[in-house]
Amino acid sequence: MSTDEQDVLRRLAALPRTFDMDLACAVTRPGAEGIVLRLLDRSLIVPVAGTEPSRFRLLAVVRDVVRARTDEDVVRDVLERHATFIDGIVVPFAGRARLDDSLQAMHASEILCPEVNAAVRWATATRHPLVLSLATSLGIGVEQYGSDVDSVRSLAAVAREPDIIDDATPQQLLALGTALTFLDMDAVAALADRALAIAVDDPSRLAALHLAGMAEAYRDHEEAALERLADAEVLAERLGDRWQLGAVRQMRGVALRRSHPERAMADFAAAMHDYGRAGDAMHVNNARYMMALTAAEAGLDLDRAIELAAECVDYARAAHNEHELAHAAMVQQLLGRDDAALTLDELGHEFTRFGDMRCGIRTLLLRADRDAPDDAARRALLRDALDLARAARDEAREAQILARLAVPV
Repeated sequence: MSTDEQDVLRRLAALPRTFDMDLACAVTRPGAEGIVLRLLDRSLIVPVAGTEPSRFRLLAVVRDVVRARTDEDVVRDVLERHATFIDGIVVPFAGRARLDDSLQAMHASEILCPEVNAAVRWATATRHPLVLSLATSLGIGVEQYGSDVDSVRSLAAVAREPDIIDDATPQQLLALGTALTFLDMDAVAALADRALAIAVDDPSRLAALHLAGMAEAYRDHEEAALERLADAEVLAERLGDRWQLGAVRQMRGVALRRSHPERAMADFAAAMHDYGRAGDAMHVNNARYMMALTAAEAGLDLDRAIELAAECVDYARAAHNEHELAHAAMVQQLLGRDDAALTLDELGHEFTRFGDMRCGIRTLLLRADRDAPDDAARRALLRDALDLARAARDEAREAQILARLAVPV
């Protein structure tokens, strides 16, 4: 191989994942397309099947050999260029994500998410200035297009680094905290405290109050949640922020759904309206799912709950949103539907894949109620649910499960 070909191959081997031609040129040099194609002709790189635009990768054995012979300064340069390139793509993508639930956007998110995740991990380890920008975009993507356990864990790692979090704005903390409600409620609460401490104007106070209300709502601290969310609602209305107004009302529904399910359902309906006016179809569906879940758990208007869950399934399938499909199928299982979109076993697998511990716990509790052949099996499932609740630092769920374990069948 020529010197140029060797240099390009070394740099491509340093990339964390697959690459398209634009990324290849970004980490090598402009005009490197011809060299990349020559490497492709020699089978030193290979196309990734089913990707459009075309993406490529090195065979594992080639990558390992080349990577072992590559200077660490070159690797660092490639990874920084990778992070910079990905940030330049994902920031505008995240900026329009609330308004775009198209199949094209979902496909783009499937390609981007692992790339952003890899960049976040590198930027966290090196304390690169782009770490918060990348993590914020990843958090929005997780919320909007569906979670995965690796991405949520990467965001949790960012949240555990005080020197990184100290530089975050309340809006960035909200994006991180929202994604982490799937995994770690202590982290969400800590981010909320930080956001409240640094908020200085109405937009930042709105983000901080929203996050604080979310942290309280998911920990079943109803009174504190309602206080925070009432203040957030006033700010959202003052600012004319329809999306935030919908999000705050949806979170108030979460806070109320156990004690006052009828009021919660009214808040979810209001949130659907606000999200619709903001143009966020995914969150319209998510609020619809929460309305169906609340009705199913409270035994309110079950025929309507069945209709709502079916509508959520239809939306999720049309949008190819697997996380929303699992949410809807879980409600169908709770309602005892034989035509549920996913089985309980499939739901358990999916929520594990998403890193969604809250719904993983719900699924285990459903299995304990419905599938356990005897008390020993029931208690084993409850203990699995307890382990998840403790891992997520969800004290409210932990207390509920401990109460169930204390009562023999």
